[in-house]
Amino acid sequence: MHDVKSERRRYWCCSFTTPPLSPETPGLSRSRSLSSSCGKKTQLPFSNSPQTQKTPFARRILSPGRVSPISEFLVVSQTTPKNHQIPKSPLPLPLPLPLPPPPLPPSDSEGNLGIYDTRLNLKGRNGGSLVLELSSEVLAANSAVFAELIADYRKNVSGLCRVEVPDVENLSVFRETIELMFEEDIQKKLVKIGVFRAIDILEASVGVKFSRCISACLQYLEAVPWTEEEEEKMRELFNGLKIDDPKTKDIRDRFCSPSDPVDSHPALTKQLILSITTCIDATAGNGLKSLVKGLLSKSSVYEKDSPDVNKEDMYAVCESCLKSLNSLLEETSDSNADQKLAKKEKEKPLLERVSKQVDNINWLVDILLDHQLAEEFVRLWGNQEGLLKLHKNASPMVKYELSRVSAVLFIAIGTSRIHCPTETRLRLLQAWFRPMLSDFGWLRRSKKGLDMKALEEAMGQALLTLPLKEQYSLFMEWFHCFSKHGNECPNLSKAFQIWWRRSLLKGSESMAVESRKSNNISFSSNILLQYFNLYSSGLDNSGKTTIVMKINGEDTSVISPTLGFNIKTMAYQKYTLNIWDVGGQRTIRSYWRNYFEQTDGLVWVVDSSDLRRLDDCKYELDNLLKEERLSGASLLIFANKQDIQGSVSPDEIAKVLNLDAMDKSRHWKIVGCSAFTGEGLLKGFDWMVQDIASRIYMLD
Repeated sequence: MHDVKSERRRYWCCSFTTPPLSPETPGLSRSRSLSSSCGKKTQLPFSNSPQTQKTPFARRILSPGRVSPISEFLVVSQTTPKNHQIPKSPLPLPLPLPLPPPPLPPSDSEGNLGIYDTRLNLKGRNGGSLVLELSSEVLAANSAVFAELIADYRKNVSGLCRVEVPDVENLSVFRETIELMFEEDIQKKLVKIGVFRAIDILEASVGVKFSRCISACLQYLEAVPWTEEEEEKMRELFNGLKIDDPKTKDIRDRFCSPSDPVDSHPALTKQLILSITTCIDATAGNGLKSLVKGLLSKSSVYEKDSPDVNKEDMYAVCESCLKSLNSLLEETSDSNADQKLAKKEKEKPLLERVSKQVDNINWLVDILLDHQLAEEFVRLWGNQEGLLKLHKNASPMVKYELSRVSAVLFIAIGTSRIHCPTETRLRLLQAWFRPMLSDFGWLRRSKKGLDMKALEEAMGQALLTLPLKEQYSLFMEWFHCFSKHGNECPNLSKAFQIWWRRSLLKGSESMAVESRKSNNISFSSNILLQYFNLYSSGLDNSGKTTIVMKINGEDTSVISPTLGFNIKTMAYQKYTLNIWDVGGQRTIRSYWRNYFEQTDGLVWVVDSSDLRRLDDCKYELDNLLKEERLSGASLLIFANKQDIQGSVSPDEIAKVLNLDAMDKSRHWKIVGCSAFTGEGLLKGFDWMVQDIASRIYMLD
């Protein structure tokens, strides 16, 4: 290989070896012709091939001031004196004859095979092939597999040994592995080849039991760093191969988790989180928070083989941070706090320590939200009576730090990242809504990453998830605060309008019903302004949101999947419909029960073009109808996407869902529709509102 590279190097620097055109170089044409003829070289086999013959080169001469060697084929004429006249030759100089070709190796029939007495025929898995003529002595000395094959062949046949290797996955890698049998120092070659290729060579070496190469590959791979792609390839190789070498354990230890439960993933996660929450340097702590959160993220490439975060460990750290926060706020209320802090020269300011604990809590909440474990923290934060008492007497800058935690939870509830029962949401808002009103001005001035517009929108949405009678006190509290302080309070006008319309309509119904009861008069439902709660659900991608937007006259050209829930309030005929549009993803279905309060009608949407999921649709609908809070609700089933060719008819869907076997007290109807064209939607909603009105508002 060295000789081949040297020969190539000569041709790279040919411009250095040819003398420039001048009277001092009369033999230029001869030199050029000779150089060109000598430059023709025979085709060499692959590098390090056993058939590559190393010819000794002539002595090299370094030209003055240059580092490149001058080709030994260059013919340099004698130097001519400056004033000497060169006689013109009457005849042109003859061109040099080409070099004779090297003698051909003797054929097999001659019986003189030399050292290349084995023909190795490699058959590729994808149809390619490669033939190598090699030394049986080298093959047998390096590979136990080839030694056995050659010995078996020689028992019956003399002369050229023919060995065939079928189903070779990578011919190039296998050839390189064979070439390494002729190398004295394999590790030097591996350094040039690189890690990725060395892994392939290791696999091929194991297949032919090339022990010298296996040891060199293991020693090389253990000593060098790997990229993620190389590590994954190593993991796959070592999971499928058994290699008897001490270095194997060292390599496995680099990517295999220890079996000691003390260093298991949950314990390690808890240790990392505890270290970050107790970190002294704020800059380093923020960097580590981003690092660990990325590692624990559901979308992280490192999460695929790791278990979920341990809920108990996470909440143990949360309670530790809350306890520290309580202690810090107690220091602020202590009359001797300044004197105590003066004694602690190295102690950081109290406000900075409070802010640090709040940052830690919000960081933990973000991880819990990502793993859908934050519901318990909503309950925990809503029951912090000690912090609420300390909040009243704390300075505004300390108060606002506590409201930063409430802001994160309000945004999570309002944007459907948390699905909590009504009691948990109510407790949180009753405890922390009023403190948020007083601290909102400080939050606006020092946002610390908060999106204030998103916070205002989420606070309104969170209030609207409560029962109407609970919304009254909170919305009126906001109204009085906003009328006094203006922009120092959140602007919940949009949510307030929705609440006002709902409460007014419900109030009209209540007064009308009470009037009918007191006068013993039967009223028809059409003289009342009626208000219905509808719950719209179904599997994901069935068209629930498109139906709600279409019936409300909204643009349906761009629809995004519902991740959580949407609330739509619309006028329909002489009725007002309050529709809860809840997402149908599998991860959200367990939270459907949180939205069943005071439901008058259930709209179930079926994708009639998706035949594979009809059984799944039946299973979820059956579970839904078992809920006691939906026992009296009218059931409207939309067989959606009837405009798609091959869709199932409403009658066939009714058979699959086994609707005829439903409880006779349940009022139901199935309607074929297309959310895209709007066909069938009015028919379905007409039946729904009339059925609800006849059941609820028609009195005997």
